[in-house]
Amino acid sequence: MPIQNEQLEALPVILSTYEGLVKADAIIQSLGYVFNLASELVQSQHYPRVFHIIDTRQADTSFGDMISVLKMGQSGTFAEQRGNVQLIFVGTHSMMKFFVNAVSKEQFGGVQPPLFRQMEDAMDYIQTEMRTWPQP
Repeated sequence: MPIQNEQLEALPVILSTYEGLVKADAIIQSLGYVFNLASELVQSQHYPRVFHIIDTRQADTSFGDMISVLKMGQSGTFAEQRGNVQLIFVGTHSMMKFFVNAVSKEQFGGVQPPLFRQMEDAMDYIQTEMRTWPQP
């Protein structure tokens, strides 16, 4: 399977690890799963939001697949669910840089997800963000 999804224990974090050649349909299916799980976590655990780390360090994809994913996000299929999820990308692949740049444009969502080289940097970012959350 080109994408493995897992919730990190005791954290509002879902890690999606992409490996090998990843096609648009696999990405879209994974995002659907993640958004559903994130919604459940927000409701059951009362997290303000869930962080979704997409680790692309061992993956490759095509320009056409990236455009398909951007169009799917633009269509509103996932638009209403994005509010509960903060995307975080790990990797330096040129297609990932293209995607992060594209989603920052208003026509593709206007979000500016962070992009890190290493998983440790992404986890540090999450810990810093969580420190700003209201304490119960």
